[in-house]
Amino acid sequence: MIQTQMALDIQQFELGGEVFVGRPAAPVHHEALPVSTQSNDAGDTASLATVFHVQKGWTIDATALITWRTDYLDKDDVFRPEFLRNVVFGGVQDGDILITGNAHEVLQKWNALSITYEPAIACDSGPYLVKKGMWHTVWKVVQDPQLAFILSIWPSRNQTGSFTALDVAGCSLRAHGIAIPARSYSQDITSTHSQQIQKGLLKGLRVAVKDNFDIEGTRTSLCNRAYLALQLPQQNTAKAVEKLLNAGAHVVGKTYMSAFAFMEHPMQSVDFQASFNPRGDGYLICGGSSGGSAAAVAAYDFVDIGLCSDSEFFLSSTSNQAKQTLASGSARIPAFQTGVFGFRPSTNSISKEGLVDAWPAMDTPAWFGRDLGLFPAILDALSADKPASGMMRSSGVDVICPTDLIADPHPKQMKEFQKFLDDITKVTGQAPRYVSFNEDWKNSAPVENTDLNHYLHNTTAHGFWYSAYRSFDEFRQSYREAHGHEPFVTEVVRWYWYCIFTTRHLVHQLIPPRSMGSQVSNAEHQEITHRFDVFKAWFLERYMSHKTRSTVVAFNLDALKPKYRDEYPGSPNPLVPGLRAPYLAAILGAPELAIPSKAQPRYLRM
Repeated sequence: MIQTQMALDIQQFELGGEVFVGRPAAPVHHEALPVSTQSNDAGDTASLATVFHVQKGWTIDATALITWRTDYLDKDDVFRPEFLRNVVFGGVQDGDILITGNAHEVLQKWNALSITYEPAIACDSGPYLVKKGMWHTVWKVVQDPQLAFILSIWPSRNQTGSFTALDVAGCSLRAHGIAIPARSYSQDITSTHSQQIQKGLLKGLRVAVKDNFDIEGTRTSLCNRAYLALQLPQQNTAKAVEKLLNAGAHVVGKTYMSAFAFMEHPMQSVDFQASFNPRGDGYLICGGSSGGSAAAVAAYDFVDIGLCSDSEFFLSSTSNQAKQTLASGSARIPAFQTGVFGFRPSTNSISKEGLVDAWPAMDTPAWFGRDLGLFPAILDALSADKPASGMMRSSGVDVICPTDLIADPHPKQMKEFQKFLDDITKVTGQAPRYVSFNEDWKNSAPVENTDLNHYLHNTTAHGFWYSAYRSFDEFRQSYREAHGHEPFVTEVVRWYWYCIFTTRHLVHQLIPPRSMGSQVSNAEHQEITHRFDVFKAWFLERYMSHKTRSTVVAFNLDALKPKYRDEYPGSPNPLVPGLRAPYLAAILGAPELAIPSKAQPRYLRM
């Protein structure tokens, strides 16, 4: 064990080539300390120990020890066998429990050097560093080769509810070291599974948070250096993050996002390098503005949940080098690209307090995860009102499948999608009903304009672009006052705000500026908002009018084809008319679950 001294008595040490950090947690009350296992150059002694909380009168036999290790310790990615050198039974003193002979044999096989008792210990079960009369919780420093994180954080020692940046270097090139607490601390070996659930819906789960959520003690960057320059450490934590913390989750860091939550391609991300997608050959884009949170969940088992925001917009990109279609839907498109689940809850069902909005009417907290079974508990923890799991269940499910949201999907994609529809039919007992939103609108539109694409033509320009510009009026004004000039923003942001696009040191206005955020009037924005309301009312009446049945809308979210991070998208053209797949849930205010499809290696470059 190699030890180094860090600030505020934080201890850094190595075991088996892995780096750990110890944080002072509680004093050691019992006179009999675990035997010293290592000392540093200064002669300071330290010990590794594992605490088992038990109850008076228990009999500890071999089966109990093996079960505890199998069910808790071996599933803890921070635990190492070296921590079993000293076994501490907490909550009892010598003579309160019976340790059988076969239990002693097990401890001997584990190379335990001592058995001690701490009747007044104030620490959870799990691995610890013991030094200078203090129990130190153990945090493992893990690497971030995907560049998913921009900041590693952990709870402040000085102020409850606040966080501080963790200054631990990673070993990977240009990567942070992310400190993760032992999962054992969230487990109570004396409790039943149901009792543990009651103590915290998400106890012990680790969360990566997109950097447009405020977290007390840290600065919110929106991944723009000019915006970050104006920020002081936050005095409050966003409600969504706070609810996750209250449910027992732990925040390990803040993640990369495209600047201002706009849809940047990696080649357009100037202030902060875009995260790497672990899927495929490693050079695909993560997609959407929440790429860092998605990459963290997709790449790292040490992250369970990626908290993000979700809005909706769609842009077409054209250049000589690449022709791509980039859709945001920031909890859904990144899930699609990185191969994880992404969920956008119903608009306004979760508090947005402390979330920096790009489109307040459409934005909502959302999340990524690998385990869909966790999602109901996450929704319960985040829901503003009654828990989602307690909502009334419907008498049945209708399934509709729109045929006109994605043009010319790949045949392989349609084959996989049909398998998915077959599975839905088996579960619900209902075959999907195929519909065309465009044709149905043509035949039953509540307005004179019967062309749905034309009716919603200005969704992006008069909807998102307007809000994306107006949401940051205060920022631009504050920056001008502080620095005497406009803030630097990347080419995508300049495009959204001013319709200005730069190539080879030349500045161009590529389409009439009336189409962009700074030139859209409030009346134009209100008109497209009104049209959303009209479309929503028509949609609900047309497809979801049954009062006791639920309706599932199943569709391909995007075209299944590789999109590479080195394919410069060129000048974006925001005038993509009509309804697109990422728009639907946001306009309806409805929840949407993105389910990933398997990767198709034959379509990759390498």
